[in-house]
Amino acid sequence: MDEAKVKIDPFVAVNQQVQTALKAIKPLIPIRFEKVKVAVRLPGSAAGNAYNAIHPFGEIVNEEWQQDGSWIAIVEIPGGLQDKFTGKMAEISGGEAETKAIK
Repeated sequence: MDEAKVKIDPFVAVNQQVQTALKAIKPLIPIRFEKVKVAVRLPGSAAGNAYNAIHPFGEIVNEEWQQDGSWIAIVEIPGGLQDKFTGKMAEISGGEAETKAIK
């Protein structure tokens, strides 16, 4: 970080600083983050909470409501967060969530 001249500011959000640091460091060290797409199916009663729960993990790429009232979404997240994501979906749905990695 010294070589890239990245300074840490305690008054700036961590997410912003990480992005700034990565942009500065990438030319010096080849860094790549793997993203995965995960399909998730939740009962309709848990779908409202899902939006807030998914936001810290990644981005909803596609979503739709099913005839049985369940909600299906494709979410793009960093590969390292897949287990935590699956756990969080199970938690908000009372164990009724179904998740599957998509290629």
